[in-house]
Amino acid sequence: MINKSPGWLRTKASYAIATAIFISALIQVGWASAQTPPAQSPSDSIVFRAYAEHGLDATVQLVNGVKAIKQFWPTILNASLPSKVAGARSTCTAVLIGPGVFLTAAHCFDLGPGYPLLDSAWIAIGDQAPLAKCTLSPEYVYAVEHGVWNFVKPRVSEDYALCAFDLPAHLPSAMQDPQYDNIDVKEGLTQGSPVLMTGFGCSDRAILLTPQAGNVQLDGLLRLGDASITSMPALSDSDAEQFVKIASSLESAPALCRGDSGGPLYTGATTTQQNGTRVVRGVNSSVDVPRGATAVSIAVSRITPLATQRFRTFVASWLADHKTSVICGVNAQSGFSPCHD
Repeated sequence: MINKSPGWLRTKASYAIATAIFISALIQVGWASAQTPPAQSPSDSIVFRAYAEHGLDATVQLVNGVKAIKQFWPTILNASLPSKVAGARSTCTAVLIGPGVFLTAAHCFDLGPGYPLLDSAWIAIGDQAPLAKCTLSPEYVYAVEHGVWNFVKPRVSEDYALCAFDLPAHLPSAMQDPQYDNIDVKEGLTQGSPVLMTGFGCSDRAILLTPQAGNVQLDGLLRLGDASITSMPALSDSDAEQFVKIASSLESAPALCRGDSGGPLYTGATTTQQNGTRVVRGVNSSVDVPRGATAVSIAVSRITPLATQRFRTFVASWLADHKTSVICGVNAQSGFSPCHD
């Protein structure tokens, strides 16, 4: 790691522009070990795309959220899921947390009973598509192998996966210093903690209340919303309910929606300071709206926290198997190349 001297420091605006250029430049030079995806992607494949390249600037947002400024979110990925996955959750979200490393939800690789877990995903960048190899939490893998299934996703609350893919051997000279989001595996969230929610789900609370969710068309816009943690998991909660939760009135507060799975939950940045210092504190997992919901319904967003012993053990094991990989906030510090300040 190299400490950034004053000559290395950029303004926030130049960082945002440069990082967007980095994504664009990679499109031109291609990725090491890149493969061209088949003309017709297999029905059991996952395809992630960089929001900076494929996304739209949002004009409608997360339920009760605000506009996402596209240039500030080059680390966000959005995926189309296999056609075998039922219902409206046809997308997932992910976040780049190191060179060639991204974090997402384990259940994005789960096709349901009778199907094996997927362990890879395409990363479509321009006309290139390197293949990312993904490792799911051992608790999630165990649940699948032993048929744990309550007719909902996720199967367990350890709903996270790390994926690795190859970066090009030579980056363009203008982008030798990309910056990735940091994760916090040490400091736990607490009830009342202010957070920033992100995701690619619905913009209208009516979508959450729609009985036939499979008919909902998602629009692919990135959304942000300021919120606070409503409740923390208790020791008495089952292993399947060890989530941080945000209870939101659909009249006035942001809530996750279908398509937001795998997206990052941040602290630090806010809707009014989107490019501020930020840290990933959790992974979006699921959302629940009680049946018979009304106009004043409460949506409960479930977030898998990262500052747990199980996640720390998972990351340590993953890094032991990926000795050259960098994860910002774990084996690389914020404010040091290649990590965001």
